[in-house]
Amino acid sequence: MRPYVDENNVGDYIVLGSTPYYYADWDVQDIFYDKAAPSQSHNLSFQGSSDKINYYLSVGYNTKKGMMKIRPDQMDKYNASLSLSSKVFDWLTVGSRVSFARKEYARPEVWSNIYQYVWRWGSFFIPSGTIDGHDSRVIAMIKQASDRKRTVDFTRLNAYTVANITDGLTLNADYTYSIRNVNSGFEDFSIYGINWGGAKPSYIVSPSSTGIMRDSAKQDTWTLNAFLNYEKTFGEGHNFKAMAGVNAEKENFIWLQGKRSGLYDESRPELNLASQEGQTLGWSHSSRATAGYFGRINYDYKGIYLLELNGRYDGSSRFPHNDHWAFFPSFSVGYRFSEEAYFEPLKDVVSNGKVRFSFGEIGNEAVGSYMFEELINQLSPSSVNWVENNGENANKLIMYQMPDLVASSLTWERIRTTNVGFDLGFLRNELNLSFDWFQRENRNMLAPAQVLPDVLGARAPYENAGTLRTRGWEFNVDWNHTFDEVSVYANFNINDSKTEVTQWKNDTKQLNSYYTGAVYGDIWGFETDRYFEEKDFTGKNSDGTWNYASGVPSQQGLEKGSFHYGPGDIKFADLDGNGVIDGGKGTADDHGDLKVIGNFLPRFEYSFRLGGSWKGFDLGLFFQGVGKRDAWTISSMNFPLMRAADLAIYSHQHSYNRVLYSPDYKTITGYEINQSNTYPRLFPGNDLRGTISGISAGSNNYYPQTRYLTDMSYLRLKNLSIGYTLPRELMTKVHMQSARVYFSGDNLFLLYKGHQLPVDPEVNTGEGVSYGGWGRTAPITRTLSLGIQLTL
Repeated sequence: MRPYVDENNVGDYIVLGSTPYYYADWDVQDIFYDKAAPSQSHNLSFQGSSDKINYYLSVGYNTKKGMMKIRPDQMDKYNASLSLSSKVFDWLTVGSRVSFARKEYARPEVWSNIYQYVWRWGSFFIPSGTIDGHDSRVIAMIKQASDRKRTVDFTRLNAYTVANITDGLTLNADYTYSIRNVNSGFEDFSIYGINWGGAKPSYIVSPSSTGIMRDSAKQDTWTLNAFLNYEKTFGEGHNFKAMAGVNAEKENFIWLQGKRSGLYDESRPELNLASQEGQTLGWSHSSRATAGYFGRINYDYKGIYLLELNGRYDGSSRFPHNDHWAFFPSFSVGYRFSEEAYFEPLKDVVSNGKVRFSFGEIGNEAVGSYMFEELINQLSPSSVNWVENNGENANKLIMYQMPDLVASSLTWERIRTTNVGFDLGFLRNELNLSFDWFQRENRNMLAPAQVLPDVLGARAPYENAGTLRTRGWEFNVDWNHTFDEVSVYANFNINDSKTEVTQWKNDTKQLNSYYTGAVYGDIWGFETDRYFEEKDFTGKNSDGTWNYASGVPSQQGLEKGSFHYGPGDIKFADLDGNGVIDGGKGTADDHGDLKVIGNFLPRFEYSFRLGGSWKGFDLGLFFQGVGKRDAWTISSMNFPLMRAADLAIYSHQHSYNRVLYSPDYKTITGYEINQSNTYPRLFPGNDLRGTISGISAGSNNYYPQTRYLTDMSYLRLKNLSIGYTLPRELMTKVHMQSARVYFSGDNLFLLYKGHQLPVDPEVNTGEGVSYGGWGRTAPITRTLSLGIQLTL
């Protein structure tokens, strides 16, 4: 960075007194991000067979670097698999499969998230260069950081057998043992460079704040499956199938983590070369086991009348002994009317027609470990803060929480599904349509048994007391046709659903909690009316508050701190007509002027594919989109001056109402208000929760409301592929079976209603979300690849 010299050589910064002021307009994207993130993918496979033995061997390697120009992160993947099968006798086949996969990921272990910093302020705010060879804060943090590494190994060993016992009766059995090992660790190094507010190098992170962490986890899983299949045809068209079997699974998980602070030598980062003061040790061990008996019966008559019956009797160690086991039945029926004799005259038009219905239950035992045990957990030393103001002696004490309260009974969650649908095929199945209506109920969900007073000192026990109901539909259309040497295809899918809480023990019905009748994902807020104008008020008081004109609902109950609603601010609609804008008691029964303004779950999800082939050339396009999805954020990218600590105004936030001042900026001379402006009057700091309970964060002009709800609907070209397969005659001459060269591109095109925001609509998150960081993520990337597929 160049210091200020004179008006002809202004440089990048100036030091006034002892304070530096930076004003260079840095090209942040060019400094921090590369123009491409290279990746490679290599796969090789071999297969062969003899009269009795079949084998398949494959190996692969994939690598990908991140977008950062300085110390990019990197992912490496290795995999290998071997499959062997042998026909020992005409009626007996045995085989085994062995696979191994390793995933290695490394990134700089910086003290603060780089995406949060880079996209937090204007390009002039973050010094992004060096002074006398010393890097500025953010760059120094990246360059001097250690690598945070994570290695995941997955090994899977499987053996199986297939025995044809008699005509129509087959035995299948397999046993699998898998091991998942995770090892990770990082060091926190000291950082030396140009810190905020300084122009001379100093320790940004002192050597006394260094540290090291190592952790290791291992998960062993044993799985056994065995089942009998029987098939038989009776008479003319009576087809019968039956299957019965057992399965069992056991899982054991161990995790160990160690931390120490104060590295003695940063060039030798080892746990044993760090201070034992303040060291911590973490440990976790859990195990689970499941077993089940299952059966299925299929019957059809000439492929016209279809029936299937299923049943499972499952047990899980995650429940008390008297609640281990539960039975889950299901059935489905179908009628292929297109196969009836009376339908024959229409077969040239409607080549396939079927109606179907299914109903059934499956069990869910993933409710957490030891939920039925009265566990006593040890508090961390820092939590023993009631002794000597959490002084040195307090940290030597051992303290435990109250035992968990548990319900007298705890059992399986039941997922009950009902489905009605039909399938139609036209023109010899060149055109196919299908439609489904479904209902899914999550019954016996774990939920608080009841609301208990805080003075109890423990949370309410969980029991099988909740129910969620999801209703939706799905439509598919598929078309394919061949015109001489040209083959084309197109298909389209769209689905939608809504989830409602149908049972939950919460009499208060607070809007920020589950309650009976709540729609999952609903966003509550105000309905935006317009901007306040000067005519809406009769005058201003000495304390900064305004007097509302007759008939204008008061919003003083929403004010917080030094903010007062006035000309140029947001005016909310008085939905309950009581002349005051409020949120009632913040409950479903008394919510004042609040209403449901949107839902954060995706609705009307759709996708379609287009493609074809001609003389070895092939083309495929895959589009994906969401018709409706909303998000409420407190992001600085959405709102100017959202956080008082940031005071950021981005380039797309310049359309706002203005307050006009006298030349000395002491007296307000008027207001420049335009109802078509994007934003209201500017005021610093709006990210904290306002005075209304039960709704999301945001205050002042940016309470959750209809005007500033982010529209997350989009349409994206997810993939484009173009390929050419060389003629078979040519491949035969070089002793190859086939060869195809191709180009593939991902994320090439996007239509997004919120296009003014530099965010990806598929990523509803960010670094430092609670601090206005929604949208501060890795930049949107496109993937372009060239490849060749060879079959020898």
